[in-house]
Amino acid sequence: MDDQKILKYQEYFSVITVSENKVPNFSWKKQQTEKDSNDVLLKKWNYKGGQKKQDGTEIPATTNFGLVTGFEFLECLDIDLKVLSTAKEQKDFWNEFIGYLQDNILDFEDKFAVYKTKNAGYHILYKTKRIEGNLKLAKLKGHKEAIIETRGAFGYVFAYPENKVFKKSYFDIDFVSDQDREILMYFSKMYNYVEET
Repeated sequence: MDDQKILKYQEYFSVITVSENKVPNFSWKKQQTEKDSNDVLLKKWNYKGGQKKQDGTEIPATTNFGLVTGFEFLECLDIDLKVLSTAKEQKDFWNEFIGYLQDNILDFEDKFAVYKTKNAGYHILYKTKRIEGNLKLAKLKGHKEAIIETRGAFGYVFAYPENKVFKKSYFDIDFVSDQDREILMYFSKMYNYVEET
């Protein structure tokens, strides 16, 4: 992606750079409340490696970018299907889950931006005044990792510009009603398995 494209994302989001393992390669505490200047972002974006941190370890090269959630009301529902064993289970879970949302939220595809992630998952992005922290919403029986989480205040999501699922893109993300967000949370938590004590 060229410099002009990353600066377009910077118009809409607080952008951070990430290394190959999807982890921010520079400190990003400041970006949780204010954007980098374009010059600073471009310097990080074009960073090829070689610099050392204070502890002597090398700062890994930039390979992609992420969007800071919580900043300007951005929240993301992160569906992590890799916790399921087979491609069929993953596909069935997603089809059922997205079906519930489409059936219960009027014009769902016009309100939420949905992107497929690299590791068998999806991001559902929107803005809300009810933003919270990063919450684990659903963990399936017999699994240690959550299948559905939110990315909210002080979080970030990796960006997948090529993997848009419906019409809305990153640049169309808008506020959703409290009711629509509640429906999203309701169907997410419905999958949570609580062990009887």
